[in-house]
Amino acid sequence: MKLNIGFSLIFLVTLLSGCTESTETVFFSGKPIACHEPHGSEFLRGAISLDTLRGDSLNLVDSLMAYRATADSTVSIQELAYVNYLIGRHHYSSEKDSLALHHYYLALEQAKAADSVYVFFITKLHRNIGTIHTYHGRLDSSIYNIKIAIDLQYLTDCEIGNSLKASLFDNLGNGLNELGDIEGALEFLGKSSMICEEGGVDYYECARLYAYYAKVLHDANKIADAKAAVDRGIKHLFSQDNPLADDSIFLADIEEARYLIADTEGNLETAKAAAELCVAINQKYRPLETYMGHSYNNLGRHYGKVGDYIRAIDHLHRAMEIYRANGAFSDVGTCLENLADIALQRGDTTLALQHLTDAQLAYHGVPEKPGLSFALDRNQLKDPILEKARITYLLHADHPERVPFSSVSKQVERVDSIFNLLQYEVRSEFSKRNTIKELKTFYEGLLDFSLKGWNTHKDSAYLHLGINCIAKSKAQILRERQRRSFARNRLVAESLNDQRYSFLSNRNSLINTIRQEKNEQKKEQLLEELDELELQIRYLEDSLYYKTSVPLQEQSITPVLTELSNEIPSNHMVLDYFVGQEAIYLSTLYRGELSLEKVDVSTETIIHRVNDLQRGLRAPGKWEWENNREWRDSTQQSFVEAAHFLYQHLVFPFTDRHPAVASLTIIQDGPLSYLPFAALLTNTPSEEHLHQYQEYPFLNKNFTINYEFSAGTWSDRLGDEYSGGSAALLVCPVQEEAIDLPIIGRADPVPLAPLAYAETEIEQIAAQTKSEELRGEKTTELGLGYDLDKYGILHFTGHGLVFPLSIYQSGILLGDGSSLSKMKLLQLPELSSMRLNLEMLVLSACETGFGEISEGEGMISLSRGGAIAGARSVVASHWLVNQNSKVEFFREYYQNLRAGESRSRALQMVKHSFIEGGGDQSHPYHWASFTLTGETAPLDPAFFR
Repeated sequence: MKLNIGFSLIFLVTLLSGCTESTETVFFSGKPIACHEPHGSEFLRGAISLDTLRGDSLNLVDSLMAYRATADSTVSIQELAYVNYLIGRHHYSSEKDSLALHHYYLALEQAKAADSVYVFFITKLHRNIGTIHTYHGRLDSSIYNIKIAIDLQYLTDCEIGNSLKASLFDNLGNGLNELGDIEGALEFLGKSSMICEEGGVDYYECARLYAYYAKVLHDANKIADAKAAVDRGIKHLFSQDNPLADDSIFLADIEEARYLIADTEGNLETAKAAAELCVAINQKYRPLETYMGHSYNNLGRHYGKVGDYIRAIDHLHRAMEIYRANGAFSDVGTCLENLADIALQRGDTTLALQHLTDAQLAYHGVPEKPGLSFALDRNQLKDPILEKARITYLLHADHPERVPFSSVSKQVERVDSIFNLLQYEVRSEFSKRNTIKELKTFYEGLLDFSLKGWNTHKDSAYLHLGINCIAKSKAQILRERQRRSFARNRLVAESLNDQRYSFLSNRNSLINTIRQEKNEQKKEQLLEELDELELQIRYLEDSLYYKTSVPLQEQSITPVLTELSNEIPSNHMVLDYFVGQEAIYLSTLYRGELSLEKVDVSTETIIHRVNDLQRGLRAPGKWEWENNREWRDSTQQSFVEAAHFLYQHLVFPFTDRHPAVASLTIIQDGPLSYLPFAALLTNTPSEEHLHQYQEYPFLNKNFTINYEFSAGTWSDRLGDEYSGGSAALLVCPVQEEAIDLPIIGRADPVPLAPLAYAETEIEQIAAQTKSEELRGEKTTELGLGYDLDKYGILHFTGHGLVFPLSIYQSGILLGDGSSLSKMKLLQLPELSSMRLNLEMLVLSACETGFGEISEGEGMISLSRGGAIAGARSVVASHWLVNQNSKVEFFREYYQNLRAGESRSRALQMVKHSFIEGGGDQSHPYHWASFTLTGETAPLDPAFFR
């Protein structure tokens, strides 16, 4: 099962570009297309007469079986298909999903074998098959079938009607949500809701759809949109003057969504009213189904919030009874977590811990379904171990004699186990990032505990715990993807693949046996065997992915960092920051010394100053810089104050203890990712020197600076020798005129200035390196599949397009700007998937180091994409750079590298040269944008002429 957050965009592009060859091959192969079954045909008349028997299900099945038995003499293949469809529909309504699926697949094969392709009928079959697969968690099969159904609409001009169309998008949205891709789910559920507004969809169905849409919007924290969806659902439900609308199960679904929204907003009265109405309706219509359990669970949670603990516990136990009867183990876990909250409110931490232990078993200890895929919740890993660990360290802080530190360590190790699941592709990247965000909130509390314990007891166990928190809170997805790309265990993978193919072969044989079996009882037994075999295949695929993903083995990074602290130069220091909601922590690494610190001002204050600094850094690129002296002076003054303030609180207290420090490795986090430390000021310049930037005491004058994504990625790379090529590839698109570039999925085109100096930049670098060039239209060849084995440096100069709110649409623009047909946007997902076994990647373009801040992952940017693809170091920019000054910047940079300087020292020298040169170019706008992330060592002389 392979799906990520970019699936929905890729999926739509595939549909719109006509990339549906498999569907065309399977269904069309020269056959005539019929949108609907022909009116008046024999098989439709037979179906209508059979439908009249629907009141007696046994008679219906018997009649249909008898009807099918006449196939050899009187029934066409189309009629057989429709008969099997009706039998499947009957079994589905009787909750015999395996039998329903079997007959739906038979109907599908017969429909495909008919003389004509009946699009509407085939679409319904794929929709029904996808619905069953979704219900049973086989999301890969579900999405495959729904995709085919949607493909059919794009490959033909058939109008299937808004009802079926809305159902297809609704099913796809459901599947994506189950996989944790909330953004993709919202996209398709939104499409389905738009179809409801067009009309032609049953108002009950629209009410149900809007109820589910509102819940997903709520999960995505789009509360205003969720409220609007609830209102639309109510409008549809009551739009037909339906006297039963205020007493229907659809109203219960909508009110459940209303409860979730009101509970999130703290609107207790509305939450109570919604929960009580859900209980009343579900008690009447579905008292034994999980819906009833949800209603009791919600009402119990409400009573717990308002302190009515007796009612709360009663309702939660009722909910668990219903959940257990329906096998809804994950929902039992939710009830137990609510009971744990109540126990905490009542001061009974022992009972709270017991409830959380029981919840953990409910989530992960289902004996008949032990596979990894069943341990994953829709949007994030559901596991109360975070809460258990939090309670344990709080108890240790208050009663260390009763709860020893070893208990804290044990619980934190169990939290660490979550990372062992982050590697699986069954989780979308969006889902992984959600999990890391939740973990980071936990780590902030644990850091505060660790620092207090370290300051009080001077026990290194507390110190190591805190440093581990900082290291593990960052770049775990990046590390996982790097390791998966470059260190697969191929022998194990090959062995498991052979086993997998054997299982798949057995599965196909079993399916053929089922199709030929005439005895319905025997057939049902075979179908159960098929279900079991498919479950084994699923476990094997989990294991296959595990073996080929190279999981992060170490539970603690402090032994690694301790060893590194004894090896780094005595003039070097590492500052690893953690930006929490309330405070900023950092671990420092110096020769033979590890330390845990806390910044002495709040996170809010630091963010405010970072924003001031950002405005000042980018100011020379604004129109007002040359035309509004008052604005220029006030902006520059704010920059000066912010740059010194940030130095005083983020750098000085830690470097001042070691006067010999001359080089820094900065591991940024959160909003600090926007901060070019080289532009900080060790003091404030006098007022008369406000615009004499060469007089500024920039941090760049004192320290050589480089950046890392995390301590983990740094330590990984230090143990990995470079084994790539020794030539440089210089990539230079051409664009002589200004153009407006349309981007798929964006309403307005992107205006692009001419690339006036790109070729000059490449010529300057080519004069110093042993290099080859891609220019103009030839640059569009760069991408997946391009052979880069002989290159160790890749230098791109041109346009970088970055969209922080839709980061995966970002990319570097390739080609010849004389025609849109000669251009290509190499987007972030493709860049990340390339194999860049490079010593250095230089992205000499606007904002290639800028992007979306992700909790626990830092800046999601083109620079990070290059690192994921394998570049050992990346030079990138953080804002719109001046094209003219960029030429001189990189001419000097390569000149310094050629002279044998380290990558970080060469960058410092260029920046110092710009500062000392005076004039406008000494402003950090012209030189601070470019940063080096990763390896700092000098380049091999073999790269240079």
